[in-house]
Amino acid sequence: MNRIVWIAWAVLISLVTIRTVWKPYPGPGEPSLFWVPSFDEVDYALFIVGSVLAGLMLIDLEKIFFGWLKALILSSVITVAYLSFHFWFIKGMQLTFSQDPFGWEYAIYFSILRVFEYMFPLTIVLIFICVFLGGFLSEASGFSKKIASTFPEA
Repeated sequence: MNRIVWIAWAVLISLVTIRTVWKPYPGPGEPSLFWVPSFDEVDYALFIVGSVLAGLMLIDLEKIFFGWLKALILSSVITVAYLSFHFWFIKGMQLTFSQDPFGWEYAIYFSILRVFEYMFPLTIVLIFICVFLGGFLSEASGFSKKIASTFPEA
Protein backbone atom coordinates (compact mmCIF):
# COMPACT_ATOMS: atom_id res chain seq x y z
CA MET A 1 0.00 0.00 0.00
CA ASN A 2 2.78 2.45 0.89
CA ARG A 3 4.55 1.87 -2.42
CA ILE A 4 1.40 2.63 -4.36
CA VAL A 5 0.92 5.85 -2.40
CA TRP A 6 4.38 7.29 -2.90
CA ILE A 7 4.60 6.17 -6.55
CA ALA A 8 1.24 7.84 -7.31
CA TRP A 9 2.38 10.91 -5.38
CA ALA A 10 5.64 11.03 -7.36
CA VAL A 11 3.76 10.69 -10.65
CA LEU A 12 1.49 13.57 -9.62
CA ILE A 13 4.48 15.78 -8.83
CA SER A 14 6.14 14.82 -12.13
CA LEU A 15 3.05 15.46 -14.23
CA VAL A 16 2.48 18.88 -12.67
CA THR A 17 6.13 19.78 -13.25
CA ILE A 18 6.02 18.54 -16.85
CA ARG A 19 2.80 20.51 -17.40
CA THR A 20 4.66 23.64 -16.30
CA VAL A 21 7.24 23.17 -19.07
CA TRP A 22 4.52 23.62 -21.71
CA LYS A 23 3.26 26.99 -20.39
CA PRO A 24 3.29 29.67 -23.08
CA TYR A 25 5.60 32.65 -22.99
CA PRO A 26 3.58 35.62 -21.71
CA GLY A 27 5.30 38.36 -23.69
CA PRO A 28 5.46 39.14 -27.38
CA GLY A 29 8.10 37.46 -29.51
CA GLU A 30 10.43 34.68 -28.55
CA PRO A 31 11.18 33.90 -24.90
CA SER A 32 14.45 35.18 -23.56
CA LEU A 33 17.18 32.75 -22.67
CA PHE A 34 16.66 33.21 -18.94
CA TRP A 35 12.85 32.97 -18.88
CA VAL A 36 11.61 29.94 -16.95
CA PRO A 37 7.90 29.16 -16.51
CA SER A 38 6.81 28.70 -12.92
CA PHE A 39 4.06 26.97 -11.00
CA ASP A 40 0.73 28.75 -10.66
CA GLU A 41 -2.03 28.51 -8.04
CA VAL A 42 -3.57 25.36 -9.54
CA ASP A 43 -0.20 23.61 -9.48
CA TYR A 44 0.37 24.49 -5.84
CA ALA A 45 -3.18 23.38 -5.00
CA LEU A 46 -2.46 19.99 -6.63
CA PHE A 47 0.77 19.72 -4.64
CA ILE A 48 -1.05 20.55 -1.39
CA VAL A 49 -3.97 18.17 -1.95
CA GLY A 50 -1.74 15.34 -3.18
CA SER A 51 0.68 15.74 -0.28
CA VAL A 52 -2.04 15.87 2.37
CA LEU A 53 -3.68 12.78 0.87
CA ALA A 54 -0.34 10.98 0.82
CA GLY A 55 0.19 11.94 4.46
CA LEU A 56 -3.26 10.60 5.31
CA MET A 57 -2.49 7.26 3.67
CA LEU A 58 1.05 6.76 5.01
CA ILE A 59 0.69 5.79 8.64
CA ASP A 60 3.72 6.59 10.78
CA LEU A 61 6.28 9.39 10.66
CA GLU A 62 9.09 7.18 9.41
CA LYS A 63 7.05 6.04 6.41
CA ILE A 64 5.95 9.61 5.76
CA PHE A 65 9.52 10.96 5.78
CA PHE A 66 11.02 8.20 3.66
CA GLY A 67 7.99 8.23 1.37
CA TRP A 68 8.58 11.96 0.89
CA LEU A 69 12.23 11.31 -0.01
CA LYS A 70 11.33 8.49 -2.40
CA ALA A 71 8.60 10.54 -4.06
CA LEU A 72 10.94 13.51 -4.58
CA ILE A 73 13.70 11.35 -6.01
CA LEU A 74 11.36 9.41 -8.30
CA SER A 75 9.56 12.54 -9.48
CA SER A 76 12.91 14.22 -10.18
CA VAL A 77 14.12 11.22 -12.19
CA ILE A 78 10.89 11.06 -14.22
CA THR A 79 10.92 14.81 -14.87
CA VAL A 80 14.61 14.89 -15.79
CA ALA A 81 14.11 12.01 -18.22
CA TYR A 82 11.17 13.77 -19.86
CA LEU A 83 12.93 17.13 -20.01
CA SER A 84 16.04 15.54 -21.52
CA PHE A 85 13.98 14.26 -24.44
CA HIS A 86 12.11 17.57 -24.56
CA PHE A 87 15.29 19.60 -24.86
CA TRP A 88 16.91 17.16 -27.25
CA PHE A 89 14.06 16.66 -29.71
CA ILE A 90 11.60 19.53 -29.28
CA LYS A 91 13.94 22.39 -28.39
CA GLY A 92 16.39 21.25 -31.07
CA MET A 93 19.51 20.52 -29.05
CA GLN A 94 20.26 17.56 -31.33
CA LEU A 95 21.07 20.01 -34.13
CA THR A 96 23.71 21.71 -32.01
CA PHE A 97 25.16 18.90 -29.94
CA SER A 98 24.78 15.81 -32.13
CA GLN A 99 28.31 16.16 -33.51
CA ASP A 100 29.76 15.89 -30.02
CA PRO A 101 30.10 12.25 -28.90
CA PHE A 102 28.68 13.08 -25.49
CA GLY A 103 26.34 15.86 -26.56
CA TRP A 104 23.34 14.22 -24.95
CA GLU A 105 24.91 15.01 -21.57
CA TYR A 106 24.15 18.68 -22.14
CA ALA A 107 20.45 17.90 -22.44
CA ILE A 108 20.55 15.95 -19.18
CA TYR A 109 22.53 18.71 -17.47
CA PHE A 110 20.08 21.42 -18.55
CA SER A 111 17.19 19.17 -17.49
CA ILE A 112 18.63 18.73 -14.01
CA LEU A 113 19.13 22.49 -13.72
CA ARG A 114 15.57 23.18 -14.84
CA VAL A 115 14.07 20.68 -12.39
CA PHE A 116 16.17 22.20 -9.62
CA GLU A 117 14.87 25.67 -10.58
CA TYR A 118 11.29 24.44 -10.44
CA MET A 119 11.44 22.42 -7.26
CA PHE A 120 13.94 24.09 -4.92
CA PRO A 121 13.22 25.35 -2.24
CA LEU A 122 9.55 26.37 -2.15
CA THR A 123 7.97 23.28 -3.68
CA ILE A 124 10.08 20.82 -1.70
CA VAL A 125 9.30 22.58 1.59
CA LEU A 126 5.60 22.93 0.72
CA ILE A 127 5.31 19.22 -0.06
CA PHE A 128 7.21 18.36 3.14
CA ILE A 129 4.94 20.48 5.34
CA CYS A 130 1.75 19.24 3.69
CA VAL A 131 2.63 15.55 3.91
CA PHE A 132 3.36 15.87 7.62
CA LEU A 133 0.16 17.88 8.04
CA GLY A 134 -1.70 14.99 6.41
CA GLY A 135 0.05 12.54 8.73
CA PHE A 136 -0.94 14.54 11.80
CA LEU A 137 -4.53 14.85 10.54
CA SER A 138 -4.61 11.11 9.98
CA GLU A 139 -3.41 10.44 13.51
CA ALA A 140 -5.71 13.04 15.09
CA SER A 141 -8.81 11.81 13.30
CA GLY A 142 -8.13 8.12 13.88
CA PHE A 143 -7.95 7.49 10.14
CA SER A 144 -4.51 5.90 10.53
CA LYS A 145 -5.94 3.14 12.73
CA LYS A 146 -8.57 2.34 10.10
CA ILE A 147 -5.91 2.14 7.39
CA ALA A 148 -3.65 0.01 9.61
CA SER A 149 -6.47 -2.44 10.27
CA THR A 150 -7.54 -2.55 6.61
CA PHE A 151 -4.02 -2.97 5.20
CA PRO A 152 -1.94 -4.89 7.75
CA GLU A 153 1.81 -4.93 7.18
CA ALA A 154 3.27 -8.27 6.16
